[in-house]
Amino acid sequence: PQTNIKRIAFEEKYVTGVNRPISQKMHRQVLPGHYVYFETFSGVRESGYQMTYEIFEDHKLKSKLSADFVRLDTATGRWRLDNYRLRTLDENGLEQISFGRRMDTALAFTSEQIAPKLNSIATMNSKELSRFIAQEELTGNENIASYQMEMQRRTSYPVSSYVFVLLAVALASQKKRGGLGVNIAIGLVLTAIYIFFMQLSETFAKTGLLSSEGLLGGPLEWIGIQPAEFAVWIPNIVFASIALWRYNVAPK
Repeated sequence: PQTNIKRIAFEEKYVTGVNRPISQKMHRQVLPGHYVYFETFSGVRESGYQMTYEIFEDHKLKSKLSADFVRLDTATGRWRLDNYRLRTLDENGLEQISFGRRMDTALAFTSEQIAPKLNSIATMNSKELSRFIAQEELTGNENIASYQMEMQRRTSYPVSSYVFVLLAVALASQKKRGGLGVNIAIGLVLTAIYIFFMQLSETFAKTGLLSSEGLLGGPLEWIGIQPAEFAVWIPNIVFASIALWRYNVAPK
C-alpha cells in the first residue's frame, strides 16, 4: 500500500483529480450515539447542505444541531455553520433553542468520514484498513462490502498464485496430441474463467445473492462468515479443488 501513495498523489494532481463523489441524503453514526445527516455533501469542496447533527444518551435525544450550509475551515479544522439552529434538552426535559446566522464549532467527524476518497484504501496498510473498516461499520457506510473485500484480496490474491502454479504443473505434466499449445490454451481459458468468476462473485457480494440483503447473505452471516470474505475466497476454493484433482490424476 505504501507504494500507492505517490502514484495516487500523481494521478490526482495530473490525471484524474481528487475522486470524491457528492453524497446525497447521507446518514452516518460518527460516534456511539452521535448521528449526522446531510442532504448533499461534496468531499472535494468539504461542504454540505441541510446538515443535522444529533446526540443521544440512553436512547434519549440530548441535542440537535441543524444548519442550512456547512463548510470545513481547513486552516482551523473547525466547521462553519450558516443559519444554524441548536436545540438542547436537559435532564428534566426542559428545552432550550438558540439560532443565528453563523457559528464556528468543532464537530466529531471529518469530511473523510462523510465522503471518503474512492482510492484512499489503496494507501492503507492492513492495520489502518482494519481500523477504517471498524469505523465504517459504526457509521453504517453502504460501501462497507467493498472495503471488506479489499482487505481479503490482500491475502487471497497471493494465494491464487500458488493455486495456479499447482494447476500449471498438473497441466504441463500431461502430454497431449496438440503439443504444448493445447496446455497453454487450457491454462488461458481457466485463467479467464477465474477472473470472470471472481468479478461475478464480488458483484454478488455488493448487490446480489451474497450481499447482506441477499438470499445467501443472511445464512452466511449467521454462521459467522462475512459475504465479502466468501465472495473473495470462493474462486480460490473452487480452483484449488480443480488444481488438486488435476494434480492427483496427473502422471507421476
